[in-house]
Order: sequence, then C-alpha cells, then structure tokens
Amino acid sequence: MDIVKCIYYNKEELFVVCSPEVCLCSPLSHVYVEFADYINDEKRIINYMKNASIGFVLSSDCETISFAFIEMMACSLPVIVSNFGRLPESIDYGVNGWSIKTGSEISIHNNLELSN
Repeated sequence: MDIVKCIYYNKEELFVVCSPEVCLCSPLSHVYVEFADYINDEKRIINYMKNASIGFVLSSDCETISFAFIEMMACSLPVIVSNFGRLPESIDYGVNGWSIKTGSEISIHNNLELSN
C-alpha cells in the first residue's frame, strides 16, 4: 500500500475491493477510501469499473482464469497483472495493461507511474 500512497498521494479518492484490515494498514489520511468486501450487484460493479482509472489482478498462486480480469477488460479498464499464470498473455503491454513481476512493489510502482 505504500507504493499506492506514493503514486496517488495527490488524489482525492481511492476505491479498494478487499477488506480494510488486509489492504490498508496505514491509511491515506487526506484521501476518501471506500472498501468493498464483496459486491453482488452487477450494475454497481460495472459502474465502479467504468469510473476507475486502473484495475489490478496480482496473483501469486494458482490463477487459471480471473473473472475480475475479464470484467475489467470488458469495461475497457487497463489492468496490471502479475506475471504468474496465463493472464500476461492477454495483455498488450502499455495498450490495455501491464504485466509485472509477482510480488514486486517496485514493478507495481513503475507501472503505476506509466499509467498516470
């Protein structure tokens, strides 16, 4: 999360889909952060994705297919994926997303800067 804090320091809003205790140990005090554990409303999901700047699918263990990835791509949302499994094969680097080294905060940081 420190990498996200560094890149998005001047942003006003951040939306995170996971539980707060997992994602944000040291909150961005000046940024409105909305957490969503699980969203079971298709229209709400699509609305969030259409208003997002970038999506993440950062797998480090068995990932054969990611429905989140497919949904983000269907909404024309650029996606950062880890170079684990088959997801990087679906990315046209720099066009519709980026593939990063699994577990590398520096790689996340560098690609977030490219996306801004």
